[in-house]
Amino acid sequence: MKIRYKVQFIMLLSVALGLTVSLIFYQSQQRIDAALADERGLTEIVTSILHLALLSQDISLHPHEFRARNQWLKQHRALGELLRKIPPGDPEDQGVLDRLRREHENQTQLFETLRLLTQQHEIETTEVTAEKQENQIHRMSFSTQSMLSDALSLERQKRAEITSYRRQQFQIAQALVGAVTLIIAVLAYLIGRSVSQPLLRLRRDIEIVGAGDLGHRVGTTSRDELGDLSRDFDRMLERLQQVTASREDLQREIEVRTHTEEALRENEQRLKQAQSIAHLGNWEWDLESGQIKLSDETYRIFGRQPGLFTPTRETLLETVHSDDHDFVAQCLEKAQQGQGFELEYRICLPDGDIRVVHQIGKPEFDDAGKPVKVFGTVHDHSGRHIRMVGTVHDITERKHAEDELHEANARLGAQLMEIERLHESLREQAIRDPLTGLFNRRYMEETLAREFSGAERERSPLSLIMLDVDRFKKINDTYGHSAGDMVLRALSELLRRHIRGRDFACRFGGEEFLAVLPQTSIEVAAQRAELWRTSFEALRMSHDGKDIRATISLGVAAYAIHGTTIQSVVTAADKGLYSAKESGRNRVVVAPTPG
Repeated sequence: MKIRYKVQFIMLLSVALGLTVSLIFYQSQQRIDAALADERGLTEIVTSILHLALLSQDISLHPHEFRARNQWLKQHRALGELLRKIPPGDPEDQGVLDRLRREHENQTQLFETLRLLTQQHEIETTEVTAEKQENQIHRMSFSTQSMLSDALSLERQKRAEITSYRRQQFQIAQALVGAVTLIIAVLAYLIGRSVSQPLLRLRRDIEIVGAGDLGHRVGTTSRDELGDLSRDFDRMLERLQQVTASREDLQREIEVRTHTEEALRENEQRLKQAQSIAHLGNWEWDLESGQIKLSDETYRIFGRQPGLFTPTRETLLETVHSDDHDFVAQCLEKAQQGQGFELEYRICLPDGDIRVVHQIGKPEFDDAGKPVKVFGTVHDHSGRHIRMVGTVHDITERKHAEDELHEANARLGAQLMEIERLHESLREQAIRDPLTGLFNRRYMEETLAREFSGAERERSPLSLIMLDVDRFKKINDTYGHSAGDMVLRALSELLRRHIRGRDFACRFGGEEFLAVLPQTSIEVAAQRAELWRTSFEALRMSHDGKDIRATISLGVAAYAIHGTTIQSVVTAADKGLYSAKESGRNRVVVAPTPG
């Protein structure tokens, strides 16, 4: 089988397995969605029954008011509509729903009886009629409690069913992923083995041919791509034997190479012409006689005319800019000692224009590859003069472009620094409350989620302290809003002085503040909250010559292993409730500071 067919088979198998997994997950999710829909319907029923129970209490308090009976009847009918909308389900669920419907019908009869008794009591007021009314109301309340118990039981059953479905879905996912991984791994191993072994054989055959045995053949009979490659390799070997055996073919190849070398020499000539176009000149310098020869392009670069300018060391130095004169003279002195050089310097043209050139010089060497100096003159062993050859390149435009680029980079760097400064300023404004300077509620919501995750990951406690300025509206009404702002700033300053490095405080809204204390137990948090309360009450604040004293109410919350949402913590702390909720490792305690 072709390798590409094997790969396509794995791809198709992967797609098929993926579709199977998706179908199984889709069916499982449909069951979960149906259970969730049933749970939502039951939640509506529980809420409606609770409302009905409250209205029943209202009737018990005011049995003769038409409004109370009318509201109860309206809520009773709404509950009946919800019960009729629940579709048929499991027999056990249907039994609970049937009991709810029967209790609902029973309540209808009880209500009608109560209404008749009420009318009778209005006509003839007797103790017997009042007692019957009270008994009837008690029966209605008991019926409502029975319905609420059944509805809550069914709701818990639905939640357990959803949890079971999700657990089954996770187990199925694990099994399917393991099976798919195993199947693909086995197929990949088999295909890889079917490819690697022929490749190893082919490699050994190639090594034999590389050693000089052109008569060796691979001889693979497989029908996949490796077999095709082996047969092509055998045909190439046959062709190579034919080429090697033919002298005429070899001679033609030599002629082709000769023509190629000639073409390379022509390309070298064209390269020299291209250098002329690129403002690249060349020169020769006889170090003993001092004679210098310049190319036409070099004359043009220096702004001189051939025949009107005699190039010598002194005349060329006269063209160098005064600021670069000493530097260039030192380089030329080293060049006269047989040392190569490479430098950039400025030259002055006859018309006053200043150009920048890049110059390279290298000496000729003897047979040993070293210059020889005899009586102060550089020679080689044959006594011939050593020449210095080199190039000169006009790079004025490039230097101007580099200077402009450096200036642009400098401006860009300054702009980026300014943008970064503005960005940091905007970020501070986005996360800070402008009045108090504390973090705002948006920053608190983003950071608190990370603190909850860190507390769960590190298994460390996380405490929160909710602070609320008492009778803040009265302070604003009595002393003015500027005095209220002063009180809020004083409280925020106290928080900034007393919180630790990892703690942070934020303005939750209005006169409410929230402090987050990572790695702090509720006992320590309660002590610190009490310290803040007493410190704030001890503050002496004055506004327009009037002394202002303010107090704060506190709420402390501790997050143990899993924690809770900030909304539930804030609500409990703000209302000053004591509550404890335990479920496995999760423990959340909310309590106001004593006093």
